[in-house]
Amino acid sequence: MTKKINPSHFISKVLRHNPALADLTVDPAGWVETSKLFDAIQSRKPSYTIEQFESEILTNERYSFSDESHAKVRADYGHSIGLRLEDLCGSPNTPPDILYHGTERQVKDSILASGIHRQKRDHVFLTDSPEVARAKAMRRHTPPAVIIIDAKKMAEDGYAFYHAKNDIWLAYDIPKEYILEAKDWI
Repeated sequence: MTKKINPSHFISKVLRHNPALADLTVDPAGWVETSKLFDAIQSRKPSYTIEQFESEILTNERYSFSDESHAKVRADYGHSIGLRLEDLCGSPNTPPDILYHGTERQVKDSILASGIHRQKRDHVFLTDSPEVARAKAMRRHTPPAVIIIDAKKMAEDGYAFYHAKNDIWLAYDIPKEYILEAKDWI
């Protein structure tokens, strides 16, 4: 008997963390064949339609189709599968002067002491919106903290930033000397 799945969770898990779960091969830029991912979902949830799948991808800011034919699909950020930012995003971009990182309040002091490190992800998630950083931290179900980063100075000092899409920026690590402040948010 096939285990029932939540297609949204399955897409995220496969594209961001475990492509082998759907027997998929990810290219260096994170792309997989759309038809193979859809087939893997449908084999686990036969009632799931291609229209539902396309809607899930098109309405979720984390995903992109490769082109108008929807031949390939990928997660644009949040990976733990060994993708390089250069392959995922292309050339580095000039960041806004200030970027924000949402996290748990309980790790704020550790971040102030040692910087922001990738942990289990391939890169650090940043945003040019303090509200988006707060919302990201709130998803962890703990009191949030928002870390404020001097991205302008960091870029001037040779660190690379990559614009993923919308208000999302990615970097490899944030050394502690570029952290301006850490705020607790209610």
